[in-house]
Amino acid sequence: MRPGDDLAAAVAELSPRADRVRVMPFLEGVPCSIHGVVFDDAVLALRPMEMVVLRGAEGQLRYSRAASFWDPSAEDRAAMREVARKVGRHLRQTVGYRGVFTVDGILTVDGFRPTELNPAMAPLWP
Repeated sequence: MRPGDDLAAAVAELSPRADRVRVMPFLEGVPCSIHGVVFDDAVLALRPMEMVVLRGAEGQLRYSRAASFWDPSAEDRAAMREVARKVGRHLRQTVGYRGVFTVDGILTVDGFRPTELNPAMAPLWP
């Protein structure tokens, strides 16, 4: 939504599909994701991936795909990997999680700003 948009129309559109919605400000930057893998004794943080999001003429955002050729600065990459490691350790310690997850967010001029955590439990061993 943009300032001045009709809140009632947005609620009417979303109500049949969701009991709750997350509202946050628009963050200018590169939409991206960092994948992690939680094992019994380690958390792996993989390389960040760009999430290609196109902006239409009406201002609507449309997810296109992930891009592996994007490479943030070494400092930003290290910060994103540390976020993934912390999240993985927290998931393991608090709920016994083992498996793959992603932390999605926006890489802004002020650094990585996480917006979403997606645990995707997958068997990592037979």
